Amino acid sequence: MRLRTGAVVVSIVALVVVVVGAGVTDAMGTGTQLQANVPGSFPDGAAADTFWDSQLVDVPGVSVTGVHCHGSVKYELQVGATGPSHDNPCYAAMGLYSGNSSQWGVYITLPGDQAVYRISEESQPWRYCIAGLILAGAEPSPEPRSLPC
Repeated sequence: MRLRTGAVVVSIVALVVVVVGAGVTDAMGTGTQLQANVPGSFPDGAAADTFWDSQLVDVPGVSVTGVHCHGSVKYELQVGATGPSHDNPCYAAMGLYSGNSSQWGVYITLPGDQAVYRISEESQPWRYCIAGLILAGAEPSPEPRSLPC
């Protein structure tokens, strides 16, 4: 019985290491992504003119997003090379998924004014990098902010 329990624990730990490793390294450099949606949509109680995305699980390698549009929600699962959701029909109707765009932000802050950033360019999966922390009180500029790394 102990051997079986140990094998289950080792298997679970190995699976977690592989999934998180795949998320941080863009699926080990392959860019492979499994994306699935729960069929159908469910009422979310919001007004019909509202829309947003909400991250339920958001770690490198696994993402579950609630896609809210017109008073209903559907769920999107990504495993492997995860990236920002591009499955919200309300955002698509406004043309937000077309053209050259980039999304980035601080994923985790580190000691010494450093941060782990995640960046997605042209709707690609997230890539992670470490750079100096960009503070909110920085001088405003008419030019778009450049990527941190």
